[in-house]
Amino acid sequence: MVSSISGQVHFLPRTYKEDQVYRVDDSEPCERSENIIFEADGLKWHVKVTFNAKIGIAKRRALLRRRKSWRL
Repeated sequence: MVSSISGQVHFLPRTYKEDQVYRVDDSEPCERSENIIFEADGLKWHVKVTFNAKIGIAKRRALLRRRKSWRL
């Protein structure tokens, strides 16, 4: 049995957020999130979507230091 839901996704303005720590090393943020509203069949779901990196800030900094030393 296959079922599908068709609906609409609305991105809420000014809800995108990312951690600011990454800006020190010019690397990617470890966490990003945004609020959305999903509508289907007359129902609405308010959802916060968050993406978390698998490596922490300390590991990321160590990786960046190694990359910089490779370039020298």
